[in-house]
Amino acid sequence: MSLKVNEASILNKKNIKFTSEAQQEVKDKKSEEPKEEKSFYERNKKAIIALSAIGAAAIAIGTHHYIKSRKITETAEAASDKMTKKGQNTFNEFKEKLSQLRDNDDATNIIKTALANDNPELKLKTVDILLQDNGKHINANNWEDIFNSLVNIKPSENIKSEKISSKINVLYEILGEKDIVNTEVIDKIITKLLEASDDIKLNLSQKLIDICHNKSKLNIEQSKKVLDILDNVKQEKFNYHVNKTISYKDYSTSGLKYHYNKKLYTETEIDNTYITDLKNVLNGNSLSDNDKLQLIDDIYHSKIIDKNKTKKSMELIKEMLKSFEKNKAETYFEPNKMVSFKHDKFSLGSMLFGHAYTYDNFNVFTTEEKLKIAQLLKEASKKVKVNTASLGGNAHYINDIYMKELDLKRKNFFEKLTPETSINDFDKFIDEMLDGYTEAKAHFIKGDEIFEKLDEGLLNQNFSLFQLDAYLELIKRQTYCLLNFDTQGSKQIDGIFEKIKKFGNKHFNTRESKFRNNSGKTNSNDYFKDFVNNKTQEAKSKLLEFLKKDDTLKEFAEIVENNKLDKAALKNIKRKFAVKYHPDKAKDDNQRAEFTRIFQEITNALEILEKAL
Repeated sequence: MSLKVNEASILNKKNIKFTSEAQQEVKDKKSEEPKEEKSFYERNKKAIIALSAIGAAAIAIGTHHYIKSRKITETAEAASDKMTKKGQNTFNEFKEKLSQLRDNDDATNIIKTALANDNPELKLKTVDILLQDNGKHINANNWEDIFNSLVNIKPSENIKSEKISSKINVLYEILGEKDIVNTEVIDKIITKLLEASDDIKLNLSQKLIDICHNKSKLNIEQSKKVLDILDNVKQEKFNYHVNKTISYKDYSTSGLKYHYNKKLYTETEIDNTYITDLKNVLNGNSLSDNDKLQLIDDIYHSKIIDKNKTKKSMELIKEMLKSFEKNKAETYFEPNKMVSFKHDKFSLGSMLFGHAYTYDNFNVFTTEEKLKIAQLLKEASKKVKVNTASLGGNAHYINDIYMKELDLKRKNFFEKLTPETSINDFDKFIDEMLDGYTEAKAHFIKGDEIFEKLDEGLLNQNFSLFQLDAYLELIKRQTYCLLNFDTQGSKQIDGIFEKIKKFGNKHFNTRESKFRNNSGKTNSNDYFKDFVNNKTQEAKSKLLEFLKKDDTLKEFAEIVENNKLDKAALKNIKRKFAVKYHPDKAKDDNQRAEFTRIFQEITNALEILEKAL
């Protein structure tokens, strides 16, 4: 008999009364005719029937709920992160069957059966057995089942995410050692990675990009896919579980993204898309400021320093230098590495700027833009910690940036100079330049013997070029004044000349003029011409000295000796010298110092000869 709940409710609503024996006797006494006494069952028949029905209904309902609860409990136990009795039996059966196989037997079917169970603890214990003995039963037929099972396990209170991540990393290492990893396998791993927890995404992405443990190299498209996955990861830090025994704490997600960006930007050719993409990375929030600087450093050394002297490389340098203004990091180092050398942003900026300063023959930078960058770097040099060591030192960069700023100030002024520029404005510019040289001398850093002497020589050459430009202009002005009988203007020019000459004598040991008039006073116009002629001859001799040493440049030596130099020849000579003697080509600091000296001397000599034309 079964009674539904709603039927029991209907019975409750009926007017059923339970009459006691005492009440029935009172009624019998009142009765006029005596009746036969009824039994308790007969008197309460209806009530007993109703009560039985309610009891049966309660039993039925209770049984239903018990069965339902039992099923829920069994399901929950199956999905629990703890091993069930049934799961233990399945695991024991799996171990027994696996132990009966020889090393070269395929265990794929046995593995599939064991991993088909929903219990995560069973899956983990199954994988633990498979990872033993260098994964002797893991092959190209079953690795995917093992990998997918691990990814599908959801971290819980008893199963931590690092427990899953470490097993996945060990599995990938085994696949690499067995040469199972190929482009197709990596594609499958990346596709499944989308379903994984953040910790698994981070750990496996680190393993995929880690060249020490990765025998199969990611291609560009695969790197982009992984980077897209990482861009959606919210977890900022993770512990990298290299294998069963080695684990590194506090790796950063930003640092991991940096490694993928490094791969992309060091392997891709520079074009408009490349520059736009990098600009977005450097201006975005995906990488930390430290990682952005390290990425720029990697790009400089892989794509620019020895390879590209093109217009695109100059445009790339321009974008990288622009990003410095928003970058708050003062030092940087390669992230997620046990050993990483620290570098300063100022030195990185100086390297980039030095390359553009030398090789920008495409007018990507205007002189004014270069001057602004030099001034920003000069201010940054005042805050940087000075390092005078040869290896990794920044003292040479600090000295050099003061010189570059003065050189660019000179060029910027003379490029804009016109006949309408007043003597007063010219005089004001001279004062600014002399103050600049005073500042440069005051901030000149000594310490490393390799660069100390070099930097002093370069600053002297820098002043000589300023002196030459100033004297060439003063010759023009003085001649104009003499032709127009402008004694006041001529007197003012003499004053400027004396100011430059005295400063040079005091700070740079420049030679006194041999030209004097009858009254014993210096003839400034003759002095100017003498200075220019001497500098031109010195430049010519210096250039010939280097040209004759190099068989590939001897053809240019004949041009110089026969006074057939023109701007095209000068440009070719400068380009060929740069290819061979640019400081970036040096193998060590001693050679770098030598190349810097040669390169700067030739550059200055060529500039003097260009002016002489």
